[in-house]
Amino acid sequence: MKAKEFQTAIRKIEMSRAELLQQLEKLVEVKAGTLQGPEELAALPGWDSLTQVNFILVVERATGIRPSVTRVAECRTVQDLLDLFDGKKATA
Repeated sequence: MKAKEFQTAIRKIEMSRAELLQQLEKLVEVKAGTLQGPEELAALPGWDSLTQVNFILVVERATGIRPSVTRVAECRTVQDLLDLFDGKKATA
């Protein structure tokens, strides 16, 4: 990695878990503080393929890293999304 690329990567501030949950709540249009982790994504009123794409964009804008569309689609719970964001699941 070149020095300039490294500096750019360093400037990308990671989104905290709370910030990610807040953004997800906005995307699925639920009351703030509603999502905690164990919720089933399929049960959320606004969770659909468009929301999945928007989630990917939110993560990419915050971190500069684009989660795999396939991996996001495989997520079943809010915690799965958090784990994906935290790099606990492969993003390739």
